[in-house]
Amino acid sequence: DTTLSGYDHQLVPFEKVVERVVSTRDMSRSPLFQVMFTLQNTPAGEGDISDIEGIKITPYQQVTVSSKFDLTLNVEDSGSELLLYMTYRTSLYNGSTIERMLSHYKELLQSILTSPQAQIGELTMLTSSDLKELQSFNNTKVDYPKDKTVVDLFEAQVKETPEATAVIYEDTKLSYQELNERSNQVARCLQDRGIEKDDLVGVCFDSGVEMLVGILGILKSGGGYVPIDPNFPEDRIGYMLEDANLDIVLSSKTSKDSIPQREGLNIISLDEDWTAIETYSKTNVSRQTSPESLIYVIYTSGSTGRPKGVMVEHVHVMDYHFGALKELNLNQSYSYGLMATISADSSITNIMAALLTGGTLHIFSRDSLSDARYLKRYFTKNSVDIIKIVPAHWHAICLDGTTLLPKHMIVFGGDVLKQEVINIVRDGKKDIRVFNHYGPTETTVGKLLYEVDVKQVYTSIPIGKPFPNCNVYIVNSELQLLPTGVVGELLIGGAGVARGYLNQEELTKEKFIESPFKEGDRLYKTGDLARWLPDGTIEFIGRKDHQ
Repeated sequence: DTTLSGYDHQLVPFEKVVERVVSTRDMSRSPLFQVMFTLQNTPAGEGDISDIEGIKITPYQQVTVSSKFDLTLNVEDSGSELLLYMTYRTSLYNGSTIERMLSHYKELLQSILTSPQAQIGELTMLTSSDLKELQSFNNTKVDYPKDKTVVDLFEAQVKETPEATAVIYEDTKLSYQELNERSNQVARCLQDRGIEKDDLVGVCFDSGVEMLVGILGILKSGGGYVPIDPNFPEDRIGYMLEDANLDIVLSSKTSKDSIPQREGLNIISLDEDWTAIETYSKTNVSRQTSPESLIYVIYTSGSTGRPKGVMVEHVHVMDYHFGALKELNLNQSYSYGLMATISADSSITNIMAALLTGGTLHIFSRDSLSDARYLKRYFTKNSVDIIKIVPAHWHAICLDGTTLLPKHMIVFGGDVLKQEVINIVRDGKKDIRVFNHYGPTETTVGKLLYEVDVKQVYTSIPIGKPFPNCNVYIVNSELQLLPTGVVGELLIGGAGVARGYLNQEELTKEKFIESPFKEGDRLYKTGDLARWLPDGTIEFIGRKDHQ
């Protein structure tokens, strides 16, 4: 019926069809469709003409110089075999891509013959060489102490460098010894108030060294911390207090007023209440945590619904930390600038890299984080080596013409990194390493890393290769692996996958699944669309939803 009705209207001028169908005309492409599939399935020798005596029919091979469409796949059926050939737009595709497409199509046809009753999405189009290639992309491993916690590593560092400066905020400095002693006092104070292993304690600070003292004190007490930004809306803070069932929040004189009153909630102001806290012993608290204990619960933005508390364990952070040490080559005492609030898990990169390697963590007030000139003077005076920052934040800082660059390395993460940002880095004429770092909160900070060549011009900056101990897959809707170049959903597995969402069991089951590719592994479904590039890096394409 469709074909016959088409013939009924075959005399309608092409321009009229375009006028009716196409709302916005793009002169760079064919207006109605861009991909054409043609099956020539009338073998030579059939038909009325061949019956005429003395007439011989032979196929005519037409040489195509210009492609009419982006892709045209022609299939000729000779009766005994199928011949496939592709005509393509060379400004969009190269020969190797087309060869890969054809090999995948051939594999798909083979899969149909093998499993004719299967749904299309369940069929594979991977060749054996594709499988080997994908396996090689995930061939990453680094050892880390699986029986240790973040507290163990910090206390070991205190023994090694007790007098070294651990943290600086404006005119306040704490050595490793002082930071350790103060956090021990906070830990004992919390234990006196009933905090035990896996209990959650809120942390609500705008900035300051007390923020770090509080976090370490919570971890030493056996609990996990829940970061609360005092600039969050009151209803969001109230939701987090209720959802995490927080009885205690550590805060400060300037931040505590943002916490809504709630029956049974105890707010400890580390600056105002310090006289009472410092009566506790400064010695190390006996170990209260295990590698499987919660280290933090960070709430995501909630842009697709109510905020979700992501439960992350010490072992997950340990895996990330040692992966970052290897991939970023951080095995020395660098100084780090904390360019994010602790309510964002990107803060973990700088906090742990500094405190677990003998480095110095520089903390900035909220106002100074938007003051490019102040930051540039500070970076010069204090020799800040490394920062991790959201590209849009860094770009905004640099809008007044001040290029903010650390001494050694800048790591971008948390947003799409664009060429215009790299142009500013390049124009800064400073020899530093630049990285693009990708990873959802649910897989612990970051699981893909790409070193950017600032001299290169990118149409799309890759999000990188898998971190050590990380398994990365790109799949279709039926969880079938997709080959290099094909867009699908990005799934992440390995040692860094979080425990799940706090109090959201059904959502946890939906987003955290058992791996069909590796026994015993759990995968997080990111909802991000991506594709493998031939060199084993991954290109971010966008979201499956509208987040």
